[in-house]
Amino acid sequence: MHVDMTMPYCSSLRQTVIDAAVQQNLPVHNGACYVSTEGPRFETAAEIKAYAMLGGDLVGMTGVPEAVLAREAEICYVSVSMVTNFAAGISPTPLTHAEVVDTMKQNAANIRALLHQTIVTAVPAEDCACQHALREFGGFRL
Repeated sequence: MHVDMTMPYCSSLRQTVIDAAVQQNLPVHNGACYVSTEGPRFETAAEIKAYAMLGGDLVGMTGVPEAVLAREAEICYVSVSMVTNFAAGISPTPLTHAEVVDTMKQNAANIRALLHQTIVTAVPAEDCACQHALREFGGFRL
């Protein structure tokens, strides 16, 4: 079966995360276009340029297949990401794995605070389109 992935993330849960970020005074960007690539590897400068020409704002190696699998299971899903480096062709220096790890360590407390605030304020029983993605097939069944 094919599920609609026009909006890959749960709009309700997404708003909860955005509100939690605002409540924690954390920077949040709403509305960017994420490009998911095969990893683990850094993209080439040519790939980054092509993705930008196609409208991509962020490039990473996570988010797919997780978003698709969650939709197929009618699970509300949202991704919380952090930018760990400027991409090849944008960064003035060569990319390193250490740069990624260092940035993640620097942001760990912010991510924990964001996730905690999201869990505290989330409304688990709220109904949304994610929970009915397979309605025409009788719903998700284990």
